[in-house]
Amino acid sequence: MVKIGVVLGSKDSSFAKDPHYSMEIRYFEALEKAGAVAVPVIYSNIEKQLNELDGLLLPGGDFSTPADYYVEHKNNPYKDNGSWFNAFMQAGKFALDNNMPVLGICAGMQTLAVLLDGKLKMGLEGHRLEDNKQIAHSIKIKEDSHLFDIFNSFEIEVNSIHSEAVAEVNGNIDIVAVTDEGVIEAIESKEHDFVLGVQWHPECLVDHENQEQLKMFEYFVNKCRM
Repeated sequence: MVKIGVVLGSKDSSFAKDPHYSMEIRYFEALEKAGAVAVPVIYSNIEKQLNELDGLLLPGGDFSTPADYYVEHKNNPYKDNGSWFNAFMQAGKFALDNNMPVLGICAGMQTLAVLLDGKLKMGLEGHRLEDNKQIAHSIKIKEDSHLFDIFNSFEIEVNSIHSEAVAEVNGNIDIVAVTDEGVIEAIESKEHDFVLGVQWHPECLVDHENQEQLKMFEYFVNKCRM
């Protein structure tokens, strides 16, 4: 059985005395629907944990990213103790260094962009909708890409729950989907067998109509079997 790690989040809480790990169940359910075992990844001994796994999912999350990774060089408005971002970076770097299949979603995509020497931008208007199941806009997909192989289409409709995005890429990154207004919606690594980042949240849409977004997780799981 394919085992895929999901890096957890870590925040203070109103219901717990101490900081705790947490992550939306929907990421785990989407991987399980696609035929994998979803394994939580905590912040200690990350490399040892990933050595036992077949792939890595970097999910979404509102964590603080250092200002140097932005084109604006502003202070990020999100507040946490830094461990969440650091864990994403450590897990992502290990996966990239070892050519492990990686799927990054929203903040997970942005982490991949940073690891591949890209830059981010904040303050994106009109892309953070309240309803995570609401279809927000369409995206245009590049033909020669894993993303095109997944959907077999030049255009699909997606949801939108983000206020930041990838702003700049270099030769390590292939932009494989954009909105009509030019917002980068998906990236792939040119240096790895399968490293895909998507800005929308496919895990929220695996039950939507014809379950089109489940194809992404099934494709990812198959890459992890190789």
